[in-house]
Amino acid sequence: MSTPRTPAYDALCQRHQRIHRLSHLQSIASWDQSAFMPSRGAQARAEALAEMDGLLHQLGTDPALKQLLDEAAQEPLDDVQRASLREMRRVWRSANAVPQRLVEARSLANSHCEHQWRQQRPANDWAGYVENLRPVVRYAREEAQYLADDAGLSRYDALLDQFEPGMRATEVDRVFGDLRQWLPGLIGQVMDRQARDSVLHPQGPFPAAAQQAGKQGAAKKRPRVKIEKLACRLGTEDEHARIAVQLANGRVDSFAYYSKWKPQTCSMDVKRNDSFSSWTDTGNRTLVTLADDTGAFLIEHAPGRYRFIF
Repeated sequence: MSTPRTPAYDALCQRHQRIHRLSHLQSIASWDQSAFMPSRGAQARAEALAEMDGLLHQLGTDPALKQLLDEAAQEPLDDVQRASLREMRRVWRSANAVPQRLVEARSLANSHCEHQWRQQRPANDWAGYVENLRPVVRYAREEAQYLADDAGLSRYDALLDQFEPGMRATEVDRVFGDLRQWLPGLIGQVMDRQARDSVLHPQGPFPAAAQQAGKQGAAKKRPRVKIEKLACRLGTEDEHARIAVQLANGRVDSFAYYSKWKPQTCSMDVKRNDSFSSWTDTGNRTLVTLADDTGAFLIEHAPGRYRFIF
C-alpha cells in the first residue's frame, strides 16, 4: 500500500523546519546576550536580533504560504498532520497581522530595555527604567491592536492567544476568582504558623574542609553493595529468548527480558522501586507483580542459581 502524496504539506514542513532552525540560532544569541555578552556589544547584538526577527517575519509571511496552506487542506492528511496544519495556519495568520517594521522596532526596544535594566536595578533607578519601558509597552499595545483587529478579539485576549491559543480573559478571571476565595485564608494560616514556630538559624562559618570531611564520613558509614550482572540466551535467530539480570548482594535487583518467536516479539525492563512493578521478598523467593496486574514473575534464589517462572 503506497503512502498518500502530500506535496503541499511537505513543502510547508520544510519551510517551518528552516524557520525553526533559524529560531534556534536566535535563541542561542539571545541567551548569550543575557549570560556572557560583554556590555559594549549590546547595541550590535540588539540590531542583529532585530534583523533576525525581521527575517523570520519575512519567512513566515511569504505570499506563497497561503496557496500551500490552501492546497495542503485538500490533501489526504492524517489527524496529526491536520493538527499541524491548523497550527501552521494560526501562526501564518498572526504573523501577517503585524507589520515587519513593528516586529523589528519591538525587538530593539526589548533588547535596549533589558540591557539598561542591569545597571538601573542595582542603582534603584526606577525613573530611568520607566523611560526605557515606555517604548516596550507602546509597541506591545500596538501589536495587540493589530492582532485584535485581525482576530476580532479584545487586545488582551489577542495577546493571550499568542501564548495559550483559545484562552480568554474570562476564563483567567474564573480561575483566579476561585483562588481568591481560599488562598488569602491559607496564606494567613501559614503566616500565623510561622509566627508561632521557632526557626533554627544556622550559625556559620562552615569551612569547606569540615563539610568535605563530613561527606566522606557519611560515605564510609553507607553499607557497601555488591553488584553482579548475569546474562543468558537460548534458541535460534528466529526463535529465541534472552535475559539480563543485575544482582545486589546476591538478590535480583532488576532484569531485562526479550523473546522472539517470529514474527512476534516480547520485551520488558523491570527494576526494583520503579513505578511499573511491585516486589515482595519471602525467604528465597521474590514475587514481581507488574502494574495493573498485567503480569507477574516468581524468582527463586539458590546458591549460584536463579530461576524465573513467568
